[in-house]
Amino acid sequence: MGTLLYFFFGKKGTVLSNIFIFFTENKDILKLKEHLQTNFSPPDFLIYQLPDALWAYAFCASLLLIWQGQKAALVTFIAFDLCFFYEIMQYMEWTAGTFDWWDVVVMGLACWCAFYFNRN
Repeated sequence: MGTLLYFFFGKKGTVLSNIFIFFTENKDILKLKEHLQTNFSPPDFLIYQLPDALWAYAFCASLLLIWQGQKAALVTFIAFDLCFFYEIMQYMEWTAGTFDWWDVVVMGLACWCAFYFNRN
């Protein structure tokens, strides 16, 4: 879901957008993207922070399921640290993307939600 939000509403020419276009090469999808961008303008939060939150939740929940509740708080902390490290990599320009404190906040909330909903 997050990837689709990035692709259909994110900035043009991003690495993710170019990869998606390369692998699909479907003119109907590109027309749909153009139509959506022309006729809808969702808030930036839905385009940028929500995909990060979804990714962080899925990552943390997956780790919690793998570890089956053992040391759940530690696993959640490690998952958030890895999410935060990715934002730091963006800040240091070691990877593509833009550092944003709101990304850190929503990823922290998403990890907490994963911990809360998967604690048993």
